[in-house]
Amino acid sequence: MLELVLTLFLLIPPLNPSTIQHPGIVVELPNRLFDEGDFHAALIEYKRYLHYNPNDPRRPYLEYRMGLCYLRTGRYEEAEKVLRSVAQRTSDDRLRQEVDLALAKALFWDDRYDSAKFIARRLTSHPLYADIAAQSLYLSAWCSLNEMDWGEATIKFRRAADLYPDHPISEKSSLLAEESLKALSLPRKSPDLARILSAVMPGSGLIYCGEGIRGIGYMAGNLITLFLATRAALEGDGLNLFIMGGTWAWIYLRGIRASYEAALRYNEEAERRYLNSLKSRFTPPDP
Repeated sequence: MLELVLTLFLLIPPLNPSTIQHPGIVVELPNRLFDEGDFHAALIEYKRYLHYNPNDPRRPYLEYRMGLCYLRTGRYEEAEKVLRSVAQRTSDDRLRQEVDLALAKALFWDDRYDSAKFIARRLTSHPLYADIAAQSLYLSAWCSLNEMDWGEATIKFRRAADLYPDHPISEKSSLLAEESLKALSLPRKSPDLARILSAVMPGSGLIYCGEGIRGIGYMAGNLITLFLATRAALEGDGLNLFIMGGTWAWIYLRGIRASYEAALRYNEEAERRYLNSLKSRFTPPDP
């Protein structure tokens, strides 16, 4: 009797997750959670479903949705990994382009603008679907905007508005093209002029760039060290002349460099404030 039981037990095939039937594990649950915006829960349920149904023909699409869950919960590196895997394995042209667009968005939100623009350029250079091409061009324009490349952003936003007039992004693209163009005429400080001013009158370049206290400090430092170096020269004190003269030269040259850097900093801060004002008025591409 025992031998018969053991024989029957050995004849039972091993359990395989792909052959187990789980009536409670259905794809409708993660899809519903995804549509409701509960991306954390949807991600868990997609993983559970694919664990028990690894051969589901919808697997590439479901993994694409997993990538979107990662993207919309701010886990951009994980989103990139999943989306790149899906893009390599799917044979569906529409799905591949949607995956590439989602991948470009993940790179955009991860502040990897060059990589995002590369993928967006690929989607717009050979567009198969107008809606995806429009979103890709709009995303690429936002990459240029975040890089504060105002000229390139203006051109891309205008192209998006002109090429896809019926798409919802058209109106926003037109407005952003105008705003990007305005950034080119923002008041700026000339780094070269700042250097010249500090070379002629130490500290004045910093004052020109709005850093009055630093400018006065450099001006005072130059006057004091120059006075001490001159007095040492008149008294024949070679050691103090060397020390004070060297200190004066360092402060003088450092002031010229500081003025140049202050002008660049002033311009960057002005552009950054303008960019932040645009972000408060126009929403960047959704993840």
